[in-house]
Amino acid sequence: MDKSRRLIFVLLLALLTLGIDQASKIWATAHLANQPPQTYAGVFTLTYSRNYGGWGSLGANWSPWARSAFFLVLPSLFLLGLVVHTITNARVNRWELAGAGMLVAGGAGNLIDRARFGYVQDFLYLGYGPIGTNIFNVADMAILVGIGLLLAGPYLKGKSSE
Repeated sequence: MDKSRRLIFVLLLALLTLGIDQASKIWATAHLANQPPQTYAGVFTLTYSRNYGGWGSLGANWSPWARSAFFLVLPSLFLLGLVVHTITNARVNRWELAGAGMLVAGGAGNLIDRARFGYVQDFLYLGYGPIGTNIFNVADMAILVGIGLLLAGPYLKGKSSE
């Protein structure tokens, strides 16, 4: 697959995923903000939360300068580097291209929140009793899927870059 097709694939997947993420956050703000949590099947909860830090609110109490540097500048540079590497490296296969697209979408979704609001909008929780996740969003899921595909990509069938 040539560079232009790689770029189109990554960008289309990223834009589709980013659109789903942003639409879900608009929905969550409209329907979940200032509402009590809604639990389904005892394990899935919809609850609106503003995360001023990173995963698990890491860095939420840092100075605005440190939060901007760590949660806006560094991730932006990383995502740009990932796109350049993915597009220019002919050995990257389709699974890894998909992983890069998902990681870029998730990162961009959370970057948009941070740039617009100063926090990330989270609203999903999975857990039973004392065992559960942090509150997360669609962008976080895309990041995890992207990392998984990037790590597993070299070992998955159909490794060819065509």
